[in-house]
Amino acid sequence: LLVEREVCINQNGRSVISITSRSCDAIYSVRTGRRESAVMLPGKSPILLLCVDGTGSLPDGTYYAENKLSHVSQAYLTGKADTKRYWRGPWIVGAATSSIALDVASTIFDARKSSPETKIFMVGHSRGGAAIIRAAQIMNLRFQMNQKRGRASDIGNNSIEAIFLYDAVNMTHNLSVDVIPPNVGKCYHAMRDPVALSRQSWGNCAKISTRSGQLVKKTFFGSHAALGGTPGTGDLEPRKVEVADFTGVVTVKKTQWAVIEPACAKAAQLWMFKHMKTHGVM
Repeated sequence: LLVEREVCINQNGRSVISITSRSCDAIYSVRTGRRESAVMLPGKSPILLLCVDGTGSLPDGTYYAENKLSHVSQAYLTGKADTKRYWRGPWIVGAATSSIALDVASTIFDARKSSPETKIFMVGHSRGGAAIIRAAQIMNLRFQMNQKRGRASDIGNNSIEAIFLYDAVNMTHNLSVDVIPPNVGKCYHAMRDPVALSRQSWGNCAKISTRSGQLVKKTFFGSHAALGGTPGTGDLEPRKVEVADFTGVVTVKKTQWAVIEPACAKAAQLWMFKHMKTHGVM
C-alpha cells in the first residue's frame, strides 16, 4: 500500500563540498535557537543549513519530546554544514509562522553580510515548510527593492541553493506561499498521497514553480505526521479507514496502519536525504 509517485513540475504544468560538523544532542526553541559551526576548509564557500519543524504543542519540553526523531530534527543533527540552526514549529493554531519566517530571513541576511558567497539550504515540515518559503520570499523582495532603488545589495545575492520540504502546508491566513520564489534553485517536496485521506482539508503549499525543473515532488501513502517523521501521532493513528486505490475502495485495518505509517516515514526520509546528499548537506 506504499504508493510513491515522482514528477518534475514545470510552470505550465502547475500540477560541493561536504564539511563535517559536530552533531548536537539537544534541540533548541525558536527563542534561543542554536548555531553550530565547523572548521572551514580554505577556499570553500560556507554552507548554512536552516531547519524549521512542524506544528506542535506549546510547551517546548513537550514539543521536543514529541519531535526528537522528526525528519527535520534529524536533518539538523546529521546534516553537513558550517552553520546550522533549528527552530521548533509554530503552535497548534499556526501562531508564530510569520515571526519564524522573519527570524530565518534575518539569519540569512546576517550570514550573507559576513560571507556573501554563503550557500543557503533550508528544511521544513508542515507550517515549518511555509515559514521557509516565506523567508525565501522576504529575501527575494529585499533584493528586488534594492535593485529598484539603485542600491547595491546589502545581502550579496538573493539565491537559495535548495529547499527540502516535508508535506508543507500553509494553514495560516496571512501568508501566500503557494508559489516557490524564483530565487530558490531547487525545491524537493515529499507530500502525502491524497488517496490516504490524511488531513483532507489541508492543501499543500509550495506547489507551483516559477520555472521548469525547479520543483521535484514525490507522494507517499501515509499521514501528514508520518511525512514529518512522527508516524502514529497524527490523524491516521491506527484505526480502520477506507481509502480509494486504483481498483476501487479498500479498507485499511488498524494492524495495517501500524506497518504503513513507519514505512511511509522511512521512505520519505530516504528519498529526501538522497537529494540532500546530492547537494552536499547530508
